Amino acid sequence: NGYTLADGAALCTLLAEPLRAVGLFVGLTGGCCYKLGARKDIDLVLYRHRQQSVPAANAVDTFVVVVSQVANITDVKTFGFVTKMKINGAPVDVLFPEAVDGGYPA
Repeated sequence: NGYTLADGAALCTLLAEPLRAVGLFVGLTGGCCYKLGARKDIDLVLYRHRQQSVPAANAVDTFVVVVSQVANITDVKTFGFVTKMKINGAPVDVLFPEAVDGGYPA
C-alpha cells in the first residue's frame, strides 16, 4: 500500500482552498514527485503568504486545525521542521522550512 503522484496531487487539491483562506499554502515534494512507483508517504511543504498569513510560530498548529475541518488527522508528531501525521489514513510529512529548532529522526 503506497502513495503516488496522483495521491499527492489529490491531497494538495483537497487542502489548497481551506489553507489559502488563512494565508497558508502547500506544495507537493519528495518521492511522489520524482520517483517511479508507490512511496511510503506523501511529503508536503508548508509555506505562508507574505502579506497575509498567520505568524510562523503558529503555522503548523493552524495547518492542523484547518485541515481537520476537511479531513481526518491523526498521529500528529512534530520534530523541528517536520511534522508527521496521518491525513485520511495516509502517512504525511509536512515540512515547514521556517521552523528554527528541533531535530528530525530519520
